[in-house]
Parts: sequence; C-alpha cells; structure tokens
Amino acid sequence: MLKDLLGSLSGVLSIISIALVIVMGAYLTVTLMRLSRAEVPRK
Repeated sequence: MLKDLLGSLSGVLSIISIALVIVMGAYLTVTLMRLSRAEVPRK
C-alpha cells in the first residue's frame, strides 16, 4: 500500500512539475514579447 501511495505521489509531482515548467515558459515568453514591444518605438 505504501509503495502504491508513493508511486501515485511521484506521478502527481511529476505532472505538477511539468505543468509548472510549461506555465513558467509561457509567462517568460509573454513577458519577453511585452518587453520587446515596449522597447520598439512606435511611429
């Protein structure tokens, strides 16, 4: 039972870590795009 619990916990943790990586990547991409847009002067 303990092994099953640890297995499911590690699976959930891996899913959460992957989701966090995707969210952080998207956030960094949006931030960089906003910064690049802000730095370019509009005429």
